[in-house]
Amino acid sequence: MRIAYRQQFTRCGKQRCRKCKEGEGHGPYWYAYWNENGRTKTRYIGVHLPPDLEPAQQHLTGEEEKAAHYLLARATPAPVLRVYLLGQFYVEYKCGNEWCRVDPQLWQHRRASPILGCLLSSANRRLSKDQVMKLLWPDLDRDIAANRLNGAVHELRHILEPGITRPGSSRLLRLEGDTLELADSSQIWVDAEAFEQLLHEANVTTDAGEAEHLLEEADALYKSSYLLEELYSEWASQRRDVLQQKWAEMLLALANLRVEREALVEAITTLDRLRFSDPVNETALQRLMVLLTLQHRRGEALRIYRQHASTLKREYECEPLPETRTLYNELRQGRIPPEYLARTGKTPTAGHLSLSQGLPAPLGGQARQEALFVRPALQLDRHHQHPLIGRQQELEGMRHILQAVSSPSEAKQPHFLLLTGEAGIGKTRLVEELSIEAYTRG
Repeated sequence: MRIAYRQQFTRCGKQRCRKCKEGEGHGPYWYAYWNENGRTKTRYIGVHLPPDLEPAQQHLTGEEEKAAHYLLARATPAPVLRVYLLGQFYVEYKCGNEWCRVDPQLWQHRRASPILGCLLSSANRRLSKDQVMKLLWPDLDRDIAANRLNGAVHELRHILEPGITRPGSSRLLRLEGDTLELADSSQIWVDAEAFEQLLHEANVTTDAGEAEHLLEEADALYKSSYLLEELYSEWASQRRDVLQQKWAEMLLALANLRVEREALVEAITTLDRLRFSDPVNETALQRLMVLLTLQHRRGEALRIYRQHASTLKREYECEPLPETRTLYNELRQGRIPPEYLARTGKTPTAGHLSLSQGLPAPLGGQARQEALFVRPALQLDRHHQHPLIGRQQELEGMRHILQAVSSPSEAKQPHFLLLTGEAGIGKTRLVEELSIEAYTRG
């Protein structure tokens, strides 16, 4: 079997993408093309051609070169329509070198758009008439439902192909026997399918930089949930849930790639987006807590856990997962579990971590537990290495306030403690002792 390898540019479909609008698109990327049972097949290879294929590619004969160009031309036809289902629903058609949006008023009757959505949500974009009627009008009499279906199909054909004179000869929406079939991706580009294709390409590539770029393109396509106009339609819910899950997994993978190149702030932003969309996603919560701690924002990490626990108790009458509770307790004690450090590519001997730099011993001579990391705002050279003498009454009052602040019911309330006194009477030493206790408690 003869396989041709060629480079080509791809288009992400974003309206504001300058690479697609003003240039050739994204890439070039290598693709393989071959004929199988009379049909042209294609497969994504990557940014670089594997070394073992380069010599064969460089020594193609003239006939093979022409065959490769022929396969490439057949395998990459330009679509005539673009359908956007992730977020606001709209359709664009090719108008010269520009893409023009179909007039939104044409969809106002709400007969054509559900059929288009049903077909795009089904396997191979095919459904029988009976399936469509059962999905869209399950409670109507069959004759009435069939009449509505015929009218909706006629209307959809005129929207997709405005100049068509014989709707029955439509190239984009065909009726074969008793089955409705929508044209494939070579003629109708769909953002949800392009999103899944980008995820697949990111999954098969071994280049981390390329994978991150592909995931960013996929993220740009996923503007919101699938077919929001059909939010309460059962036929759209399964497809919506699948895409939502893939989007969540994509954000976790994107955050991991950004951690690998030590872009922790970008990874935190990515996880924040996921938690905003899915507040009960504890995988995202755990990773976010660790990254915040590594960024010297441990107080914020502990606070979002408390907020999460409060939300679960209030909304779902349950508690966080045991591993999340364990992570919280470890962070409170100043330790990051090794398994979480391994996921971030950090080691306990990294520059901003410490195994032995600790805090002075507390009152009573008890040894204070060593912390894995040290809060940077704490100036260790100012700490006294002997117990605090006196000020017991003031310290106890401040401890009561600290205890109140630590309770879940008060976690969201702002608190302010003002300590005043004459210069040189020990205000700084007293505040340092309270700060050390707060640090130890988490």
